[in-house]
Amino acid sequence: MKTIPEYQEAIESIEGQQFGDWSGECDEISLKALQAVDQLFSLLLSASARHTESPSYSNIAFGFVPKNEINAYAFSQGRKELIGCYTGLVFRLYDLFLGLLSVSNCFPEFGISSKESTSLIEAKEYLLREHDPTVLRWGQIRPNCEERQRIALDLGRAAVIFVLLHEVGHITGGHLEHPALHKLGASRLLLEYDRTYLTSDLTDRDLRFMEVHADTWVARVCHETISVAPGTFFPYASGEAELFLWHVAVIALFRFLDLHSSNCSLDDMGSHPLASLRANPVYLGPLAFDKLKEHREIQPEEYMRTYHQAQFNVTQAWNVVALPSFSFALDEDLVTDASAKLVTEFWG
Repeated sequence: MKTIPEYQEAIESIEGQQFGDWSGECDEISLKALQAVDQLFSLLLSASARHTESPSYSNIAFGFVPKNEINAYAFSQGRKELIGCYTGLVFRLYDLFLGLLSVSNCFPEFGISSKESTSLIEAKEYLLREHDPTVLRWGQIRPNCEERQRIALDLGRAAVIFVLLHEVGHITGGHLEHPALHKLGASRLLLEYDRTYLTSDLTDRDLRFMEVHADTWVARVCHETISVAPGTFFPYASGEAELFLWHVAVIALFRFLDLHSSNCSLDDMGSHPLASLRANPVYLGPLAFDKLKEHREIQPEEYMRTYHQAQFNVTQAWNVVALPSFSFALDEDLVTDASAKLVTEFWG
């Protein structure tokens, strides 16, 4: 079990060692990958300030924790709010898209797929390999086509940004002010995974509602950004094309989380809603639809059309490489009904 002091120590190290790694220096390519996330997140953090009345919003700081693990957190200490992103999350998500797009019949509509030569077995073994927490190693498989490689990196960055904005959503939603977290003392932490430190006063239902709130806040921010600032996520796309790519990134992110989840039941979702519920348009849409209607560039019909096309393409890529798919194998109507119930319970 990880303790609060250990996370405080990690957070304190961010200030002086934002891009650290296991050997003391981050290689140039890895550094650029982290900087790309940092730059876009900083831009969106500033732009999304109008979506909240949280007095602490201007005090939010961000940094990377040099650990090869899949995790992120929102942290509050005194008057300072912090978003922490494990470098392992960044590189594993970059790897996910680099690995998929290195296979010729995965997303064949991107770039020149005929240039790709990675075998299905090689890609699957690479994407499902065990990771050494002490070694920084990523990008060993990547597309031969430069355009596909650029798209893969941008998809990975968009997926990471969704997670980081989700952490901001915990702050703007006042989740760190929950009475159960105040019992932890002056420092309040919401860690996405390994929540064994939480008190019994914070139930799984409480936590699920926090996740719904954070996700739908992210959807609103991202859809408005795509509408009013085309090219923010994907510089070579705008409107429906950019929305399609964003959906590919988010749907694949949730499938990726399913791969690393021990919980795949509609009856008992634990502290997080199932990944398949979170990837459902009913779940992602409630706040986003209102904003979409305000802009002619993207309408709700286009949202649904691009969503379903992205869902099809991601599912096809997953099946081509034969990656495990747990809750996504559930009946679509059941998933949609469960998503609607989850959102309705929260928003009333």
